[in-house]
Amino acid sequence: REWASGTERPRVLGRERALRLRELRLGAQRDHALQQDRLLEERERELERERELERERARELERGRELERERARELERERARELERERQLQRERAQEFERECDRERERRLQCELELERERQLKRERVATLEQGVQSDRDSEGERARKLERDRELQFKRELERDCEPELEAAEGAPRGKPASTEGGRDAAPREAAHHSARPPAGDRAASDGRGANRPGVDSPPQHRVSESREEPEVEADADGGSVAAAAAAAAALENKRLRRELEGLRALAHWQQGEVGAAIAYSGMAANGVMARSGASSSGGRRSLCTAGSSPAPAPALSAVSDSELSGPRLARVKLPDSEARRNASPSKVISLQQHVLQAGIDEYDRTVRTLMSRVLGRSGEIRASPGGEEVRRPEAACLEVGSNSSAPHSSVWS
Repeated sequence: REWASGTERPRVLGRERALRLRELRLGAQRDHALQQDRLLEERERELERERELERERARELERGRELERERARELERERARELERERQLQRERAQEFERECDRERERRLQCELELERERQLKRERVATLEQGVQSDRDSEGERARKLERDRELQFKRELERDCEPELEAAEGAPRGKPASTEGGRDAAPREAAHHSARPPAGDRAASDGRGANRPGVDSPPQHRVSESREEPEVEADADGGSVAAAAAAAAALENKRLRRELEGLRALAHWQQGEVGAAIAYSGMAANGVMARSGASSSGGRRSLCTAGSSPAPAPALSAVSDSELSGPRLARVKLPDSEARRNASPSKVISLQQHVLQAGIDEYDRTVRTLMSRVLGRSGEIRASPGGEEVRRPEAACLEVGSNSSAPHSSVWS
């Protein structure tokens, strides 16, 4: 009725309009909400994509870190293998060094044994030489005593022979006084001349023969006595000649023997000089080898091993060069360090010790050779008196003089 009446129609239209506006607003709000939803969904998708990218980046980073860790582990394993190889090489070098030291010790012991045998042989030779010199001295003294006895006996015979004409002249004086007076006058000068200068046995025999033919004393009994005395005189001359020939033969044999001994000593000195040169060269080579090995293995932590493995100084083998009755370090009077100190010694200290011991051994060897040579030359310088009164050198002196003259070019050996 109201509609019909027409009063409610505008009101309804207003309501419809309001409803339409509300619907339009709601539609706009719905569209806006849908648009907001779409924007939100778009943002969510973008966020999801960003999260996916972040996860991908994280996975990439994780893979990179894993690769880095794998590389680090591989490097560690490679370093461990390298260190193991280095240790193996070090052990092999140490074993090789130990074997070299063992071989060096064996060679040094062999050299010491050989040098000890050589010293023993030299001592035996020196003892034999001294015994020979002593026996030669004894035989020379015996010969001198025998010659002295022969001289005394010959002098007595000569005195008897010289006094015999005077006695015969004295016996024949009553029978021929002028002749005896003349013979007495001649006998006095003869006796004075005989006592002033004694001629040799041959001259005495000639003078006796001439004295037998002098006037006043050449009676038949005196001539017979002189003839009877000539036979022992000839025998004495023959004995003296045989003794002189035997002495000359003994002197020649002694000269030959001493010359052989001197040649042996000279050859021994040459050999010892060669041994000293070889020992010096060998010690220099060994020192250079030790320095080269220590220099090659001195990097990093290997220095202590090479320093601890240094070879000891070959002092006994090189100080045994001298030929005294002592041996080794006692001869050179050098105090050697113990084995621990030698193992811990530096190469420079080892080289200086080697040079010191070598120089001491060479000096002691030179001193011993000079002592032996002065001893031999001093023994050969003895002088004895001859039967005629002149001084004659011993045969050993003549032999050593010849040997010293022949060994003049080799004087560098003794120096």
